[in-house]
Amino acid sequence: MSQPFEKMDNQRLIQEAESWTDVQVCDRLQELLDVIHPMLLDENSEYDVRLNCVRVVCERITRWIPVYEAEDSIFFPLLNGVILFLNQVFSLVNSVDDERVMLMSVATNLIENTDILLQHVLRYEGMGPGEIPSLPKVIPKILHRTFDYCIEEQSQASSEIVKESINGLYLRACALLNNFAQLMDRLHVRTALEDELDILVDLCTDLVSFHKVLFASDLKSAMIVWDLFLKLTTKYADTLRLKLDVEAAVVVILEEVVQTFENLEKILKNDKFGSTRDLKRLLIALSFLVKTLAGLTKSYQNFLSSNLELFLDFACFMFMEGNNIYPHIDKNVGQKLKKEIFSEGQAQMLMLSIPDLEEFCSFASSTRTTTEKYLSHLKVMVSIIQCDRIEAASKIKCTEKLFKMMSEAEIELFKSDSYESVEVPGIQVSTIGFYEWTLTMLCRFLSTLPAENFKEIERILFYNLIGESNLVSQFSCDLLCFVSRYGSSELCLSHLIIISDLYSSFNMGEFFSQCFWFERLIGRLFNFLSPKERSLWTEMYNPSENGNIVLWSNLNLKLLEDNEMLNTLENTCIEKFNLFLDEAAEDISPIVLTSIIKIFCELIKYNSDCEFNEVVLTVWRKFAEYSYGGSCLLWVSKLFNELAKLTVISLPKLSTIEIQKLVSWLAIVKSASNLEGNPTYLASELITVLNGITDLEWILQTENVDPCLATDIGKLSASLLRIAVEKPELKMQGVKFIQNLSERSSYSGLTRLCFGEDDITANFNFYISELQSFSCGTEDDPEIQLDDSIPSLVSLVNNDSLPEAAIVRRTMSPCKKRVRKGSEASVSNSTSLEQKLQEIDELINEAKALNLSQEEKSRIKKLMERILSKL
Repeated sequence: MSQPFEKMDNQRLIQEAESWTDVQVCDRLQELLDVIHPMLLDENSEYDVRLNCVRVVCERITRWIPVYEAEDSIFFPLLNGVILFLNQVFSLVNSVDDERVMLMSVATNLIENTDILLQHVLRYEGMGPGEIPSLPKVIPKILHRTFDYCIEEQSQASSEIVKESINGLYLRACALLNNFAQLMDRLHVRTALEDELDILVDLCTDLVSFHKVLFASDLKSAMIVWDLFLKLTTKYADTLRLKLDVEAAVVVILEEVVQTFENLEKILKNDKFGSTRDLKRLLIALSFLVKTLAGLTKSYQNFLSSNLELFLDFACFMFMEGNNIYPHIDKNVGQKLKKEIFSEGQAQMLMLSIPDLEEFCSFASSTRTTTEKYLSHLKVMVSIIQCDRIEAASKIKCTEKLFKMMSEAEIELFKSDSYESVEVPGIQVSTIGFYEWTLTMLCRFLSTLPAENFKEIERILFYNLIGESNLVSQFSCDLLCFVSRYGSSELCLSHLIIISDLYSSFNMGEFFSQCFWFERLIGRLFNFLSPKERSLWTEMYNPSENGNIVLWSNLNLKLLEDNEMLNTLENTCIEKFNLFLDEAAEDISPIVLTSIIKIFCELIKYNSDCEFNEVVLTVWRKFAEYSYGGSCLLWVSKLFNELAKLTVISLPKLSTIEIQKLVSWLAIVKSASNLEGNPTYLASELITVLNGITDLEWILQTENVDPCLATDIGKLSASLLRIAVEKPELKMQGVKFIQNLSERSSYSGLTRLCFGEDDITANFNFYISELQSFSCGTEDDPEIQLDDSIPSLVSLVNNDSLPEAAIVRRTMSPCKKRVRKGSEASVSNSTSLEQKLQEIDELINEAKALNLSQEEKSRIKKLMERILSKL
């Protein structure tokens, strides 16, 4: 018989078989299979004939084939025929809509029959992939090719009927995927058999490849694939761990998480997401992928040795803890994210479970990161340092990197959110800043550091103590204090000796910000010394020896129990002070003078009987004699600062005559400072001294004080307040001085003199109103607490209720005016109470006719409350 006739007979046989009874099918099974197999694999066969072959096998033949014959008789030829048929169909698709619809119908029938074939497999109980290896090998390829084709064609199709046919094919493929996943979950893989283990490894590899095709377009199907992958890799982890490339799968997930997060961040930052649905999809995707990673880490630990930069990006995202997402999303969604992704310890767990810790530690401590990731990168470093499984040497490298990053990210660190403090038994957990949180973690690490590594940590701490970053210097200072306090008193003494020698070698006349941290560190370490070590240090740095006075000026003298040493210190300071005044003596650095004055302040705190009035008066007199108004140098500012402190402490022991001299010298220094551009720090120190004068008892009865003294105080105050008006950093100090003076002095004449002119008053009024409006902001805004009892400056200076007391610019000596009897002030004071009440009543009537603002009404109300409180 010729080949065409034979082919026609075979086709007729297939058509007839569709109407056969089950008995007839069973009797002629082998004959049917011998005909069907070649027709399935023949690319030249007609589509309907090949479809009939597939349908007959799936619907009529498969049920009668025993499991041990199923692979060779049914699954291998049929599934390979289907994938061959699909590839042929997809490659023949052209631009004609009718043909595309017809071809999509063919492909849909093939997927439907493949699904029917899967249903027959369910009747094989206890079957493994070894019996039917074509199922896990070929069906993923069928699905992958179909999904890939549908997604690509759907974006290019223009006709609705074509789109519907493509969509129908895609839905049938999704149903096949779902059934396939259920079947693979039920299969029992005998991993002891090498061939079944290889099949399982290939299947897991194929499942990972679906991500690129499905994730962007069909999240639900992608999640089905990843769920199956996670179930299989978890169930057979013991044997897969040695053969499966889990790292490749994790890299795919990490890339998607990082990319999804970056997209989400851009969308939220620009508020350009298309709909709530789009946003929800991104959040669901993030949640699912992170949970998949967490599931993998339960069975696979520290397997990631490449793509460490990618993992660092992922870790930074996790350690951000959603703080850059929560402000832009619904509160309920945020709480769900916090529970599912950013739960407590989740980031730490993933970071310690996924990468090879030693390699990741080495990478993280040597790589640079972008500015916006500094904070989260720092958290990663802290987390590494806390891990017990990492060698101490690697942790030290991370510690060094942490210091470097802190110096580069000072501004970002101060923007950071609050954190919960470390749990300590018996102490309530509190909210702390990033600096304190990091410091606590580093202290915990240092407390467990082996002795052989301590030398390297000391090197890092001392190196960064004299670095360029003030934040890092402070951090090093605090850590050194912890180490010295946590360790022995001998260690503390050793550190203090090093710091003392370094501090003594500095040129104090130049600006060196680290001097501040050295000064603080000397005082703090001295506090930690035991009496024995404290005595050793005082002997090593005896104050009578040259240069040691500077060191002693940083100590808390109350800790010294050696009265003899204190007497030596006081006598040495007095001796050196006298040498400083002696022009014929050897020159002494002004830095030493600053230290001497600072020590005098401490000695008075230690012993209230100490008195250094002559020192105060002498130094101010010298400044006045030489018309010295300061300069913009560090040591000069320190000198005036310490002198102002000693002056304020000494004021109660000065007589009125000495105070008058002091004020006159202060005025000369102030005038001389005009040539130096009115250094801000000098004005601040002079206001501090004047504020101390207003605290003296005699200020309560200014009328009985020498008018010249009151006038000098008023003139000096007015000139300083004019500077405070122009200097924002002095305004608050000026307000406090005005408040103190107005509350202490009962003499309005002194008040008017001190306040100067109306423009000064108006400026401070405006400044106070700004502060008050700022303090009335939202609950989230920082609030400045203002004392409501402060009277309005208008009422203090202008005295609107007393027109005759209005300030007029003086053209004659106020000193002469004040010694006259029967002045206008005495006339004003003799006004009867009845007259004052009548004037107030008239003002109230006038106010009713005015359209007062809410602020003006509030000011009047406070003024009335103040009047009533004084009655």
